[in-house]
Amino acid sequence: MISLDIFSKILVPVDGSEPSYHAAEVTSTLGNSFNSEIILLYVVISPSQYEFIKITGLITPKQIDIIIVNAKKESRNWLERMENIVKNEIQITK
Repeated sequence: MISLDIFSKILVPVDGSEPSYHAAEVTSTLGNSFNSEIILLYVVISPSQYEFIKITGLITPKQIDIIIVNAKKESRNWLERMENIVKNEIQITK
């Protein structure tokens, strides 16, 4: 017999691709069945060396902050889309 506690939290790594959206849909259905907390994880990928061509010398904390701000802007729309997928699943099953 499966303990329901095993699905108390579900971690879903996402990257904004269509397979990520599908994973959010599947996870949402599973999570709703077990009343799970769903955690979406997006990892900021370090820019390649070619993105730093215009930068000379050491990379500063300010430059890293700019990279993070840009990643947040890029991911905001698709994270909202995934959040809507999860919210819609909850509304459908109620």
